[in-house]
Formats: sequence, C-alpha cells, structure tokens
Amino acid sequence: IAGFVLDQKGWLLIADTGDNELNRSSYQLYIVEEPAAGASATVSVTRTINFVYEDGPHNCEAVAVDAREKIILLVVKTSGPVCGVYELPLDSRGEKPAARRIGELRLSSAVAMDISPDGRDVVVLTYGDALRYRRAEGERWAEVFSREPQMLPMPYRRQGESVCYTPDGKNLLLTSEKRPSPLLEMTLP
Repeated sequence: IAGFVLDQKGWLLIADTGDNELNRSSYQLYIVEEPAAGASATVSVTRTINFVYEDGPHNCEAVAVDAREKIILLVVKTSGPVCGVYELPLDSRGEKPAARRIGELRLSSAVAMDISPDGRDVVVLTYGDALRYRRAEGERWAEVFSREPQMLPMPYRRQGESVCYTPDGKNLLLTSEKRPSPLLEMTLP
C-alpha cells in the first residue's frame, strides 16, 4: 500500500503485485480514496490499473507514488544481488501498459518503499536496513537511483515489511508483519 495526495485529496494505491512463482501474466494496482482517520468506512475502487513489466514477470512488494510527477515506482523483490526499479505513469490507461525499467539497486529483498512528503527523498526497506536516496530539484528517478544510497540502520523487526515517512518528513515509521507488531519511529539523520 502506498499513500499519496493528489488534487488536495488523500489516496491509497493498493498493489496486487506479489508473484513468488513468477508466473502471473499481469498485475493490478487499485486506487481508492483514503478514508478519514478513525472512520469505519467501506471504500470503493476508483480506478484499476492492469499492467505488465516490459521484461516479463516479477515479484514486487515495494511501491510508492510520486504524485507531483504522477509516477508509480516499483522495486522488485529478488533473493539478490540486484533488484530492478520500474516506473509506470499514474494515469496509465488501456489494456496492460508496461512498467518500464529505469534502474537497479544493489540489494536483495526490497520489501517496502516510500517517498517523502516533499518528494525529495525515497527510502527502500529490506528485511534488515534501509537505503535512502536524495533527489535534486527537477531530477528524474532514473538519475536518483543511479547513485549510491545512504544506508540507514534499522532496528530488528521480525519480518518487518513496512515503512513510511511521517507527515513532516523527519522520521520513518516501521512495523512488522508478525505479532507482536510494534510501531517504531526512527529519526532520520
């Protein structure tokens, strides 16, 4: 799941992009309006994007949305040593648009990703540490991911597969898929 703000409205992108066996013919991204905090509401899918990767099937758990550029970023999960980075236009239409490979990261098991509220940083989480990439004004994501990242040591989380920036962009929130699932807050250097 990735949260983003577009046209002063909060949205969630729900990614059905897992493919451990690498045998799916397409993947789905669902866009829903973000419900108000604490509200018990049923959400309706506003839009579905059925897509493929330009170079065949991949397993992906790390997605983020750059609302300013209207781009969806996907980092595929591999057992190493390289994970591909792909982008897909947020306004993708038509039958099965292709996510385009824009780079690769020297890591294994990319399990989560988020873009800072100001759009200047992206963090990619592994089962261990995280990688932080800084973005200059006007820079394309392919350029950002071509540089060496800043390594961010993360605390132990049993199967920790989530990360997001706080609204002020100064901290990261982390939790785990396994119980207990503490919510951890890490101050960025």
